Amino acid sequence: MGCENDNRANYESLNTSNSSINSSTSIKESSKFKTQFPNTEFSNIITLDSVNKDGTLRAQTNTDFGELIVVANGKEEVGHLNAPSVAGLEGDLTFQGNYTVINIIDGKKHEVMQLKELTFIQQSDRVVNFDKVSFNDADVYFLTPQYTSGHGLNAYAIAVNKSNGEAISLKFIKNDTTTDTLNYANDQLPVNENDFLKVAPGISAGTSEENADITFYKLDLTNKYFIAE
Repeated sequence: MGCENDNRANYESLNTSNSSINSSTSIKESSKFKTQFPNTEFSNIITLDSVNKDGTLRAQTNTDFGELIVVANGKEEVGHLNAPSVAGLEGDLTFQGNYTVINIIDGKKHEVMQLKELTFIQQSDRVVNFDKVSFNDADVYFLTPQYTSGHGLNAYAIAVNKSNGEAISLKFIKNDTTTDTLNYANDQLPVNENDFLKVAPGISAGTSEENADITFYKLDLTNKYFIAE
């Protein structure tokens, strides 16, 4: 469920009959270049190297009706980690920007959600994959911007309706708290168990015993969320 397209591909080249992406080269910047995102969680360990053009493809997966893609909404900053940390190894690649998640059905583009000031940390510049979990009424695609972390991974979820291909972003409700992302253990992808989403949460030194337990979430497409049982 991957994509071999060049990660420098430009979304603006999409046409109504084909969702292929034309490649575009990154723009090399001088050492005086300053980030647009100075206050992110990782800004103190990122060295910027270049900038990709507006519309650069960052994530992609095929669906039964077409594609889900994530493209930069504006310029995308490309860099690397300048020191090892819980976020990754020194030299790991970073991609920062404002992004749009788009659902493509029969060549037509439908905006699903905006992701502001998001940082991807990956071990290569390959286009990022989504992870798919199927339910009775929808396929849910998880977008995880980082490949590792010291406190579990955080993923965005997009549900694609099995009857018509429409896509919606999902939230997560647990203990009266609503979040935009799902936290799960680095080595344990969420799975469908009896039409519930089974999640092993990420564990860190400050994790309470209650929050360390495996959680089962019920999908509610009407209200656009997963709710913990």
